[in-house]
Amino acid sequence: MFLYSHWLKLPIVTRHHIARVFSIPKTGATEVSDNQVVKDGYKIEDIEGRLTVDALQIFLDTDETNMKYLWEDMVAKVEGRAPTAREPVSVQDPIEPQSSSAPVTVIVEEVEIIDPLPTLEEQKNQKTRRIRKPHGKKA
Repeated sequence: MFLYSHWLKLPIVTRHHIARVFSIPKTGATEVSDNQVVKDGYKIEDIEGRLTVDALQIFLDTDETNMKYLWEDMVAKVEGRAPTAREPVSVQDPIEPQSSSAPVTVIVEEVEIIDPLPTLEEQKNQKTRRIRKPHGKKA
């Protein structure tokens, strides 16, 4: 449920862009209750099945394994922002919980994606092409 709760908080343009990149099918209608999106037509199983650690590592070209960081960096990349710079955390450093109680208002506009990011399949193919180098003739 981690992904789906974060998924619904994203702007609609970002959700559609991620769905296209990771080939997540939209199979239902959008449901809104009390001005909150409850369902957006994407199934929880499809989102969580496509946005795996492995898939995000390929998309981001990273070895990171923390899903929270992968998620943040994936959203940043899709939205055209730089990924968050993080300092290594030692085991002895206490981690302070961060909370925001201020309400957030999001205004969503429909925009055309001019230069879409490649799909995950296209990225895999590009990586394969980069790895394969022609062998030179031995003398």
